[in-house]
Amino acid sequence: MLKKDSFKGSMLFLVGLTGGIGTGKSTVLAGLKTRGFSCIDVDKYAKDALRKGTSCYERVVALFGPSILLPNGEINRACLRDIILQDAQKRRLLEDIVHPQVLSDLEAQIKAYVEQGIGIVVVEVPLLYEVGWQSLFACVVCVVSREETALRRLMRRHNVDEETAKTWLRTQIPIQEKAKMADFVVANDGSIEELEEKVEALAKWIKKEYKDCVAVF
Repeated sequence: MLKKDSFKGSMLFLVGLTGGIGTGKSTVLAGLKTRGFSCIDVDKYAKDALRKGTSCYERVVALFGPSILLPNGEINRACLRDIILQDAQKRRLLEDIVHPQVLSDLEAQIKAYVEQGIGIVVVEVPLLYEVGWQSLFACVVCVVSREETALRRLMRRHNVDEETAKTWLRTQIPIQEKAKMADFVVANDGSIEELEEKVEALAKWIKKEYKDCVAVF
């Protein structure tokens, strides 16, 4: 199982990227990637874990029943999302099934980066604080937005009403609390140009933190 000291002895510097839903985390991750950082989005691993034919798929279907399946046999992610938003116990059961596989896939990718001699890896984990993974990272970056901004983005992106969007926000730790726990905060309420400037500042900060960390050895 992946732990903070899993790659002890290497110069690996793991950066956790998180934030609230609708704050623009993936846009920040993409900006870091264009600046040459090695980046991982754990949501991809979660989606892969639920693909038809995987062991996680079988366990999830057994838990939630065939009503969550699409005609082609794949899991209807929107249906599953609606269920776990309304039932915290089922959400925890789903996490117990999926998270071990996600961590295994994440560890494999990080190991590959270490073998390539890569020092800095940025990992986007939307629910980093909710699932308690912050201890895995050397530092944590949190992307924040005002609630009205996040709601507007969610309503536009997912074509849902305001009450549904608010329900999604309420399932997460308040963004103000996440920001207090983070090492670096990116506020994203303005234009894409303004965000680009902040990503550039973030990139410089990460490189400095890495340099300072390496200097300790």
